[in-house]
Amino acid sequence: MKTSSTILLVVILTATSIAQPQPPDTLWTKTFGGSSSDYGWCVQQTSDGGYIVAGETYSFVPDPYQNIYLIKTDADGDTIWTRIIGGDWGDVGRSVQQTTDGGYIVAGTSENFGGNWDFYLVKTDANGDTLWTRPYGGGAPDVCYSGQQTQDGGYILAGYTRSFGGFDRDVYLVKTDADGDTLWTRTYDGPADDYGMSIQQTTDEGYIIGGYTYSYGAGEKDVYLIKTNINGDTVWTCTYGGNQYDSGWSVQQTTDGGYIIAGCTNSYGAGMTDVYLIKTDADGDTIWTRTYGGSDCDGGYSVQQTYDGGYIIAGMTWPLSSPWRDVYVVRTDVNGDTIWTRTVCESYFWWESGTSVQQTLDGGYIISGNAENMIGYHHLDVYLVRLESDFAPLSVTLTPYNTPIQIPPGGGSFVFDALVENNTVNPINFDAWEEVILPNGTIYDPFIMRSGLVSPAGSSIIRQITQFVPANVRAGSFTYIGNVGLYPVTVVASDSFPFEVLPGESAPNHNLGWAAYGWEGTEEPVFSTPPNEYISLSTHPNPFNTETLITFDLPYASTVEIAIYNIAGRKVASLAGGKYEAGTHQVPFDGSELSSGIYFVRLQAGEQIQTQKCLLIR
Repeated sequence: MKTSSTILLVVILTATSIAQPQPPDTLWTKTFGGSSSDYGWCVQQTSDGGYIVAGETYSFVPDPYQNIYLIKTDADGDTIWTRIIGGDWGDVGRSVQQTTDGGYIVAGTSENFGGNWDFYLVKTDANGDTLWTRPYGGGAPDVCYSGQQTQDGGYILAGYTRSFGGFDRDVYLVKTDADGDTLWTRTYDGPADDYGMSIQQTTDEGYIIGGYTYSYGAGEKDVYLIKTNINGDTVWTCTYGGNQYDSGWSVQQTTDGGYIIAGCTNSYGAGMTDVYLIKTDADGDTIWTRTYGGSDCDGGYSVQQTYDGGYIIAGMTWPLSSPWRDVYVVRTDVNGDTIWTRTVCESYFWWESGTSVQQTLDGGYIISGNAENMIGYHHLDVYLVRLESDFAPLSVTLTPYNTPIQIPPGGGSFVFDALVENNTVNPINFDAWEEVILPNGTIYDPFIMRSGLVSPAGSSIIRQITQFVPANVRAGSFTYIGNVGLYPVTVVASDSFPFEVLPGESAPNHNLGWAAYGWEGTEEPVFSTPPNEYISLSTHPNPFNTETLITFDLPYASTVEIAIYNIAGRKVASLAGGKYEAGTHQVPFDGSELSSGIYFVRLQAGEQIQTQKCLLIR
């Protein structure tokens, strides 16, 4: 019997942008691997705008075993670092997530603890270096397919077990604390084989598990959904499908409190198998189902709700008359009706498959998968695909006062309204920063106005900003640009307006340099000045644990002040003050008394001011 005490509040939001009917173009594709086969099972965009990919590699370990393959890239998909994690036997990474401390958690399976497969959890720092590993399981095979960090800082893992429960495969759940030590385990036992393929913590602090079952349902195999409370105790279970073979591979809680499940169906649709999408309410009752595909074989392996309330699915399409297999991407509206579909196929691959998809901050998509090169038959590489945006999650409008803006030679200020609109059904974290196009056409390096802003779903933020312009800036026509997104790598939206600095000489009207005021909570503004000769500023390591080294270059002797500000704009430390000669200088920063988080190093040398964002991880 199914019971539920959930109170559901449904909020209907109208997005201000409509997805385009044509599928987005591919921005880039990347492959990673070596001389043997390598697999990519999961991808996530990271806080720096890049990506983290988890999978397995046979290329960089002795035959015939594999190890976890962890790849960190920048925003363009270029490798920053790779890590091979595991022992002398087999290890597989099936799920990866950036954790709240800036590091990563990899959930998967290991054969290095007793000869059979065990659940395996790996915690790394921000550089991918292992902090600890934990196995979980018994004497028989236990295989983990999905894991994530939970609201209490611990972790939840899902898969199947043959060590506990009956003699068959049963859905298996492991809950740990922040150090990976087991808090509890749960087995969901049926009379036949049952698999947990995907897990997510729900808004009530319980869990939703998606997979497939041979124990229950109408057919040979059915989609299986298990809802638990915070302790892993079953609240309800549901099955979905027809009289053939149907499987669930990915589940996510949706903004209305219900669930979306993606998988494959042999019971419905046009082909031998089709992509299967199921939308339920908060109690698991079906609202609608959809199938997608052609007359042959298609499958959906990953689903995510998109910013406009629709869905994005990644999987594979396979015409049976051809050896080719391609990545298959389906974009739907909130009702599951198709907006666009597309395949990703490249002429030098036999086949490609999509295993994981995530919508990126700019409204585009990142897809992980596997690709087999024609040159090396049976040789697979990790495959990463970046699609451009088909929806604007944020928009920004700058409205200046008292135009045309003319700044006297002694400096001055102008005022404008900044309107940022969240066009999505989800809250969005973003940064706001400015750029200035100088009279010679060059763009002065970005300087951040606010970091870590939060815009609730469907909301607008409007602020009146005062921007100061320093004295003796070269006369001419300037363009002021306001950006929102992930500083400095991802511009989601921008707007601009012109202003003019008049010629002449005059005593300074203020001594604030380039400073902007108006964002809430900014007690100390973040400044920057476009000079004729630039100073440079950097920190290393960044991110850092307790200590980092601040390096700056001076083109001429200057009086220097260095201060540290937190993300709210409050000064938390003063590091240096006094006269420095031209050249390179270094100042240590000890953050042992500060909490983990984002900080800004502000360096003022004469009238020049530079800032550097850094991440403290304790």
